[in-house]
Amino acid sequence: MNKESNNSIKELQLFSELLPAEHKREIIKVNTEYFDTTMKSLEKTMRGFYSVLGEVAQQGELLRSIQTSLIPLQENMRAILASVDIAGTALESILPLVETIQSSTLKTICSMQKTDMTESIKNALIALDYSKCIRIANEELKEKEIIAPNVSFFKNASLSKSMSGELEYPYGFKSMLKTLNSYSATTISDNIDIFYSVGSRGFYSNKNDAPFIVTTNELNTICDAKVLLDGNGEEFVSEDELMDFINILFDEPQFASVHPTARKIYNRILQLKEVQEELVIEFDREVYYHSRTREKNAIPYIMDEMSRAPVGVPKTGRYNQPGKSYYYFADTKEGAEKEVTKNKKDLITQTLQIKPISAVKLLDLSGKMKRGSIFLKYLRFEVNNDGCVNNMPREYLIPNFVSTCCKKAGFDGIKYYGGKDYCNYVTWSDRHFKGIRFV
Repeated sequence: MNKESNNSIKELQLFSELLPAEHKREIIKVNTEYFDTTMKSLEKTMRGFYSVLGEVAQQGELLRSIQTSLIPLQENMRAILASVDIAGTALESILPLVETIQSSTLKTICSMQKTDMTESIKNALIALDYSKCIRIANEELKEKEIIAPNVSFFKNASLSKSMSGELEYPYGFKSMLKTLNSYSATTISDNIDIFYSVGSRGFYSNKNDAPFIVTTNELNTICDAKVLLDGNGEEFVSEDELMDFINILFDEPQFASVHPTARKIYNRILQLKEVQEELVIEFDREVYYHSRTREKNAIPYIMDEMSRAPVGVPKTGRYNQPGKSYYYFADTKEGAEKEVTKNKKDLITQTLQIKPISAVKLLDLSGKMKRGSIFLKYLRFEVNNDGCVNNMPREYLIPNFVSTCCKKAGFDGIKYYGGKDYCNYVTWSDRHFKGIRFV
């Protein structure tokens, strides 16, 4: 992959160096017109693009605009190169490279926030100076903090991928690019307040007085959807707001409730209870399953011991603080057992089938909403125990805050994502059930 990509960039550079000056001037003119026209089109709509071979990815107004104002680049390129005789260079091999590397990269630059690096690379590309593009990129990679649009460029731009073998990535940067998904990279491509810290190997917002580092996986989840439980399709919270709120929850939890993002979350949950009934559910199964683990040599639990633990005993859970006694269960036996056996070996699992006996109101966060949510996957981080406060894993900070909001708003519990084959539930009390039998 890298070898083939490096050969492509070297082939383009050799082509550029051997191209007669008058032909290069004509091609630079075509490139400049292409960039300027594409930029104007993308200012009207960020959908679709025009490639160097004359392919239009969108119909309608953008198509008509491009067709009337953009020089047919394929014909111009062929006309310019028709009279060029460069030994060992085939026109049919150069044009696809120009399309897949050059014009695609210019389109990517058009659609992102301008930075010194991308502006310099754009000018070098227009001038067909591919070696200079490599030098510019490597200069940026020497920085201790790399602005988000430039990170996006290194992830998504065809040029970056083609010259990856020539780039001098700082330690951990290449692994970060592999972990960062393309959607996240696109989402942060216009955000000049987010930076990647090379030393900390994570992202932070410079709007925070005390920058708080989030991992690449956390950033992926933050960027995974546009809205949080929102009925009108508008974005509910930004990356900057979430990063700042995590910082407060981690460092100064006593002040979290007065944070603007906290008020947004609570007001939205309160509104859901009042006006969005599709997200407010009752028990949706006739029976559920509750599991506990015990040592191999310990006496089996009796049915009364399968209720919720006494106050002060429970460890931290996804939706409960240490010592807070909530009742967790699942809609399948396998799901309930999987939840209690994570990272636990050599233990015996007991599972009780339980039956609802009272009406409840649950907030459905299991992922079955019509619109996406910036929080739904954010609530599903796997715990790695790298950062805890008061025995609270960082991954549980937001879910715990959400459960507090739900309880205050009058919900009896939450239905949430467990795995592809089951859903989990948590209620503040176990009085809604009676035990049926061990299974």
